[in-house]
Amino acid sequence: GEMDRPLVTVFVPCYNAGRFISETIDSVLTQTYRNFELLIIDDGSADNSREIIEAYAARDERIHIYYNECNRGVAYTRNRGIEEAQGKYLAVMDADDIATPDRLEKEVRYLEAHPSVGAVSGCLYKIDECGRRTGKSGRTAYGAQDVKAHMFFENVMIHSASMYRLDIVRKYKVRYPDDYHGIEDYMFWCRLLDYTDVVVLGEYFVSYRIVNTGLSVTNRRSCNAERIRCKDE
Repeated sequence: GEMDRPLVTVFVPCYNAGRFISETIDSVLTQTYRNFELLIIDDGSADNSREIIEAYAARDERIHIYYNECNRGVAYTRNRGIEEAQGKYLAVMDADDIATPDRLEKEVRYLEAHPSVGAVSGCLYKIDECGRRTGKSGRTAYGAQDVKAHMFFENVMIHSASMYRLDIVRKYKVRYPDDYHGIEDYMFWCRLLDYTDVVVLGEYFVSYRIVNTGLSVTNRRSCNAERIRCKDE
């Protein structure tokens, strides 16, 4: 039956996400795969995020909410998610992304069938602030060796489209570093790759919202500098 299938933790860090988080939560609650918990960690939001997530949690006991006592940042919050998660697998989403309906089902099916693979990612659609589709990533599948080869030059793992095995992440204490701003996820994958295979499926798992804050260009520049720094490392 449904509950014999492995428990998935869908983990959403939330910081001032009141504009979009309802759509994110709805996309999780309507998944074809039903055996999940939705773990939300609020990182000191100052908007109406808390009211929204608490209203959902009151209606659905699969939703578990934790609060950071103040704003602790993305790396701290993601690492706390690894600690609090109860599932066999952890599916990552951001609080303005929308999961495709069969995302969890496809990712679990792949990981269950490939025990040597520790993490799986996929492709993304790009959407704007109004939810309109503005583009998409290339539909490229990368096997384990391809991922290793590419990761030296670029991050081929779309974090918001990914799912990983919690036991392996915990066993080797793979965490998000808080001293690599903007590329915490890239560093996380690079560390995980020391211990397990990671693959990218040629399927669309998430609609990724690009909100134009004017910061993206500056961020891209500093991310490239950070990436060069961690390659040296």
